[in-house]
Amino acid sequence: MTHAMTSQHDHLHDTKLVVENDRLGGAVLSEALVTHGTIINNSLRHLDIRDCHHLMALDLQACQPGMHITIIGCDRLAWLRVPSEGHGAVVHLDSGPYPPSLVIEGAVDELDACWHQGHFAARGQGRPWQGAVVRHASALSDLHDAHPLAECWIALQPTDEEVILDAPQLRQLLLQNADQLHTLQLTSMGTDTPEIETQGLTRLSTLTVEAPEGRCRIRHSPQLHQLSGRMGLTHLASCGAQATSLDVSAICGQLVLRHCELERLHVAHPTDLHLAHCGSAMTSVSLAPTTTITCKGSVPPSLADVAQISVDESLVAGWVHAFATSPQRSLDQLALLLPSMSSPREAVKALELLAQLAEQGANPELLWSMRLALSARHLSPHGKRHHATRLQARMASARGRWQWTLPPDLGGEGWWADYVLWAYCATWCDEAYRFRRAMLNACQQDPNSLAMQTVMNAMVRHGHHPRPHEIDMWSELLDVMTSAEPQQAPPWLHDAKARVIHYGHNPALDTRWLSACEATLPLGAYLDVLSRVGVETAEVRARLLRIACKPVEWREQRSCTSAEADQHRARAMSLALSTPPQRPR
Repeated sequence: MTHAMTSQHDHLHDTKLVVENDRLGGAVLSEALVTHGTIINNSLRHLDIRDCHHLMALDLQACQPGMHITIIGCDRLAWLRVPSEGHGAVVHLDSGPYPPSLVIEGAVDELDACWHQGHFAARGQGRPWQGAVVRHASALSDLHDAHPLAECWIALQPTDEEVILDAPQLRQLLLQNADQLHTLQLTSMGTDTPEIETQGLTRLSTLTVEAPEGRCRIRHSPQLHQLSGRMGLTHLASCGAQATSLDVSAICGQLVLRHCELERLHVAHPTDLHLAHCGSAMTSVSLAPTTTITCKGSVPPSLADVAQISVDESLVAGWVHAFATSPQRSLDQLALLLPSMSSPREAVKALELLAQLAEQGANPELLWSMRLALSARHLSPHGKRHHATRLQARMASARGRWQWTLPPDLGGEGWWADYVLWAYCATWCDEAYRFRRAMLNACQQDPNSLAMQTVMNAMVRHGHHPRPHEIDMWSELLDVMTSAEPQQAPPWLHDAKARVIHYGHNPALDTRWLSACEATLPLGAYLDVLSRVGVETAEVRARLLRIACKPVEWREQRSCTSAEADQHRARAMSLALSTPPQRPR
């Protein structure tokens, strides 16, 4: 209703309506035959108004502030008054087959409506509106003239083609399904964080908003190509597909684009830019200096080295799966996405996906490049990507460090996937082959680390058909271990024993392995290794005799007590002098 009608309504003789509260303060007004009614009930907290087909106006200002009101099947109700003090009313409106039209005077905190073809919901964001207007199929200019003081406007299917609004009192504007509106200009709005939301403005091409503290959300405007003004958070979803380009001359605190199928994007002023699933078609991006960029999903190639990328793990896994049918496109996308999975938990999955690509025969140099980029970000999670010097320093660090900080429950899987990747890449990639020095350093610096456990495990898992560079790395590590201090219970003890299954495949490596076990294992474990290899082996017998001849201090250093050291010496002598088992003829 207009202000004229409201003033007229104040002079009408309203019918006083009586409703009975239940014990929770709720009541129902049903099938009332009056056109204008008033309810006076200061304990009423919840009111359902149902099937009052004659009711045109209802005054509830003498009821409790903050009440919940549900309106169903009241097709002529056009005016509602609620208390203007305290908490705002919460109004739910079900208008059946037609979009609603309703004027609410007083304090309103939340307002939502549904009808057969649509719905909306809005709320006062911490402070109730003073007055809310819902209009269907009317011009915005008429709405402005009729209700200049209302703080919330909701316009459904407005009929304007071009609108210029000066509404300094307005805190909430929601526009839905305007198929004629092509230009919208809001020259002023309320200063208390105003909200602008549009949905389905299919012809909107130019939007100007002057609301420096405002939040603006634009959805489904495929022809939008010009955004100007001043605003805080600006969120565009599914916009610009038909325009193909978007020119943002607006000053925005934060600019979010989601599912915007643009080919070209220009942002004139520095902002915090977030792109979510916008990169597949975007070939040209022009940004103001100092703009910060975060990408999720596909990444425009021009932003690959400057954006902080937030990765959907399922998207990356999908590109790995697609490698078999689209290898080059998959690797191009993965080179942009996968290195950003650098958090501890994501890094495990990233390493496993890289290992899967290695198993499928992907380009080893490209895989190693992705692995280094992943490591660089993992090692410096708070680094500034857009600074070229820092990026080079991080990559240099990644080339010289084998280090991961992974969740305890997934660490072993992540380290093993990284080893598998290295073993594959080092065959063809010189940079990966040289990385074995970093791997050796990591093992030497901490003999109990996951790095050491991984390499020892590899000697068992890859021991039957090792690659030449694996043998080189293992040999260097075992040589280092030969001069290391003994350990009482190293975490890789099981793998050191299990490697006996490969004894005889590589005599030079076998000798290094037994020497490393002699230097680092507890004496009892070393004797177990020798007995598993077999006393019929000349090398084993020589090593058993050498144990018996070692200084007592050597044996005690590798035993818990002097008595245990003596027992180990006796066992070594017994094994050395035992009769080897007869080989079958």
